[in-house]
Amino acid sequence: MLIIDTDPGIDDAVTILAALAGDPVPVDHFATVFGNVPLERTTENLHLVLRAAGRAGTPVAVGAASPLFREAVHAPHIHGNDGLAGITAGLPKPELANSRLDLSSLIRSSPTPVTFIGLGPLTNLAAALLTDPEIAANIERVIVQGGAVLTWGNTTPAATFNHYSDPEAAAVVYRSGVPVVQVGMDVCRYAGLRGETLLQFQDSTSEGGQFLWQIFSHHWRLRGGALTAESFLPFNDSLCLAYLLEPGMFTSEVLAVEIEITSPLTRGATVADFDRKMGRPASVEVLLDVDLEAYASFMTERLTSLL
Repeated sequence: MLIIDTDPGIDDAVTILAALAGDPVPVDHFATVFGNVPLERTTENLHLVLRAAGRAGTPVAVGAASPLFREAVHAPHIHGNDGLAGITAGLPKPELANSRLDLSSLIRSSPTPVTFIGLGPLTNLAAALLTDPEIAANIERVIVQGGAVLTWGNTTPAATFNHYSDPEAAAVVYRSGVPVVQVGMDVCRYAGLRGETLLQFQDSTSEGGQFLWQIFSHHWRLRGGALTAESFLPFNDSLCLAYLLEPGMFTSEVLAVEIEITSPLTRGATVADFDRKMGRPASVEVLLDVDLEAYASFMTERLTSLL
């Protein structure tokens, strides 16, 4: 079973469209969580993305509206007030097919081990593990977008947005014993697509292609300029999809990783034990490098199938 837990979000939207394009990834369940924008907005955004992918009416399970123990933080300065760079004002409201997320039951009842892709804060999975720890036995792996061990964070000098948003949730997941794959800034910082690729979508005649064009062009305006052939846009979440389908493009190391939850200065930091000093088992596969050309080719092939 494959579950995508998401907080759309520009890079979430691009990742999900890439997953469902061409030879689509068989996603069994979509769930939403607060994050880039509040929960109501992330849920509506997911429906907009699914409609653009030709999946209108796909059921969506609605998860946590706030962190386990903190106030929610959001990122409108990156994703716009609507989470999709302002494009939703010109779109008709999506058809909603929502239910409350019961992640524990989903995982327990799965006939096959679960792969959980966390594109937002890990609150939903952490809450399920806290209330029902035995579900860990039926989780094959958790692919997490977040973290930085050999580079700096994207929200604070020490931390990335998803872990900063709910560090206690990240700590629960990392300490649970489930196999975690950390797709952090060590590989996301330099991986992206050039404007010459993105400009192809300007004349797309498909709903998915035009949806992508609106995201690309509006997102670049948020950055204070116009999209040109020389522009470069990273889509951090998309590297989770690349790992799922083509893990060979990455270099990684399995390490013990702790999440900082008490220090205001380093809240949400991922502390990796390269020299085995913590005395904890190494259970997190930390992606440390990526073949940038292979990644760009992978994403270009999947996205341009929507043209």
